[in-house]
Amino acid sequence: MPNKYIGHIVEIIYMSKSGEFSQRKVRVSSVKDGIVRAVDKANGEWRTFVESNILAWQPVEGTA
Repeated sequence: MPNKYIGHIVEIIYMSKSGEFSQRKVRVSSVKDGIVRAVDKANGEWRTFVESNILAWQPVEGTA
């Protein structure tokens, strides 16, 4: 995930370590060494994602 998304809300499709898929809207806080830290917009909780397990991402329009 490019650093240009830091501070923006993106919608991601993610595969967990157990192979489960999820779709979330998150506000990206940092991208470093293959780890993405973000706040889940649905519940306000911090999440950590392995960048290689993010299968797709798309910026959510009208956010900054």
